[in-house]
Amino acid sequence: MKPPKDHWVIQIEVTNACVNTCSNCTRFCGHHKKPFFMDYETFCRAVDSVIDHPGLIGVMGGEPTIHPEFGRMCRYLEDKLPKEWKPDRGSMKLPTDSFVEVRRELELDKYEIYPYEDGPRPIIRGAGLWTSITSKYRKNYEIIQDVFNFQNLNDHQNISYHQPVLISRKDMGIKDKEWLQMRENCWVNQQWSSSVTPKGCFFCEVAAALDYMYDGPGGLPIEKGWWKRPIEDFAEQFMWCEYCGIPLETFARDARDGVDDISDTNYEKMSRMPNVRLTKEKVNRVEIKDGVISEESKKSAVKYHGVTYMEDAQNRVSSSTPIYAGDFYGIMIYRDEAEKDKDTETREMNKRYVGTLYTVLETEHRDWRYLTGQLPEHAYIVLMTAGVRIGRGFEQLKYCAVNPGTLHWIDFSKGQSDKSRCAEENPYIANVPTLTDGWCAVLNTDANSLVEIFKTSRTDENTDLPFVVDRFLLEKFRKIWNPDKQTELSEEMDKLMLGVLNGSNEKAIRHRRINNGGRLVNKFIKQYGVTRSLGYGIKIIQKYGVKLTIQKVKNRIL
Repeated sequence: MKPPKDHWVIQIEVTNACVNTCSNCTRFCGHHKKPFFMDYETFCRAVDSVIDHPGLIGVMGGEPTIHPEFGRMCRYLEDKLPKEWKPDRGSMKLPTDSFVEVRRELELDKYEIYPYEDGPRPIIRGAGLWTSITSKYRKNYEIIQDVFNFQNLNDHQNISYHQPVLISRKDMGIKDKEWLQMRENCWVNQQWSSSVTPKGCFFCEVAAALDYMYDGPGGLPIEKGWWKRPIEDFAEQFMWCEYCGIPLETFARDARDGVDDISDTNYEKMSRMPNVRLTKEKVNRVEIKDGVISEESKKSAVKYHGVTYMEDAQNRVSSSTPIYAGDFYGIMIYRDEAEKDKDTETREMNKRYVGTLYTVLETEHRDWRYLTGQLPEHAYIVLMTAGVRIGRGFEQLKYCAVNPGTLHWIDFSKGQSDKSRCAEENPYIANVPTLTDGWCAVLNTDANSLVEIFKTSRTDENTDLPFVVDRFLLEKFRKIWNPDKQTELSEEMDKLMLGVLNGSNEKAIRHRRINNGGRLVNKFIKQYGVTRSLGYGIKIIQKYGVKLTIQKVKNRIL
């Protein structure tokens, strides 16, 4: 079996609470009467203990984003990561209607080939996040893009197959000699991760979850360098393999069924645990006779096929996932009542593209924080001065992932860029050619640039940046905003967002994926040469067979 030093990722399990109760979850979500939430100090120790691991430092659950200190944990992780392991802060500042594709594109640039003892393999250094993309993900969207080089995204709204975890080899009648060979080749150990929980460090993520559920002795102490220890130092944890069905490769079930397939040994043990919940609807007690699982027990399941459980990465994120912007709130700024009365037609046109439109007079001296306090949490806002007519681009933005940390702006005042003022066609501003003054900006109330400034200024009186809503508001925002997270509402931005990355353009997507796969192969050849790369490829084929290897390569490209 592989020791942690040979794993491409080590998971820090911050909670086993989850928004889902998927079939055959490897963390047994739904069965815990009282899930754990790793305390902040333990998380810091866990990060410090693996910060020099050559692979990825994963943050996982359960659903990690629902941890009450998730944002604080992200900031600690960011502080500890070497500079070269951090993502480009401006990499996700543009909106996209194909979030998964964009993420994979960025991740590909971070791949490198690492010479593990068992052969070179592609890795990504830095931090990784495993998430179901909850509303908490949306709240923390900006910091997530700033911290994590890799994101394993799956909202579990589309079909995906999970193999039974809680089928014991003893219930299957598998003898010791055969079992030891199966255990040594377990695909979770070979392909996935070791793990850190509040109870210590484990050679296997599933062993860590079993230790928690069955109130086991815990893992090795959370201390620097634990992951460098040989596999023999984790031998006591091998007892958890006796309860695990992953090496058995039995069958698979749609995660959305919400049913765990459990054999007698595990069912009886779970029944005795005070912190374990067993409900009839959640459990399929597997019938086994002479080492064969009954067909009735596998009802609605599929044959185990040994490959990634989802055919297409794009299916991991559904259109209803809360990552997308949804409706905007419009705010129009006027000098006085007379200017507002002249602009009635413009306001009526703008109402087509925003959920709600408000008006503010400069003479009212409205404070920005007071104004936004009347809006829902995490609101996307379209700010504009008199006469600005927003266009069709905002209809598209509703269905895009929009980074709440980005200030999107366009300024028609003298001295601003010709790109913003003179474009004959701008999808965001319908009347660009006629405008000689004014501006428009899109922002979110959760932007770190706003949060940070308002931490230090309670009122307009004790800050040199008073945030009274007036025609100078854009200038104030641009002054305090992170310059890496500013971009113009231009035709150019629209092309970047909606070009080849458009999810409806299947041909373009397919071409892009094949090209990305070629880039990864090219990295490998450049580092190790053609002969060595071919030799390694032959080893992979010998291990998995031609058909399975092709499927694995396909999944990697996807």
